[in-house]
Amino acid sequence: MGLDPMTKLILLGVFILAGLLCGIMLNVALGRKPFEAGGLMGGLVVGLAMWAI
Repeated sequence: MGLDPMTKLILLGVFILAGLLCGIMLNVALGRKPFEAGGLMGGLVVGLAMWAI
């Protein structure tokens, strides 16, 4: 018994936003600009990985 497609889509959005927030916080912690591409792309990948697991 799995989740319906709408719930999966909502969870994908939640995990991607959580990953992006983690990327922004990592950039701030490292003393860089909050929206540099490296941290944001890393956060996006982490969000997709959390959703896939």
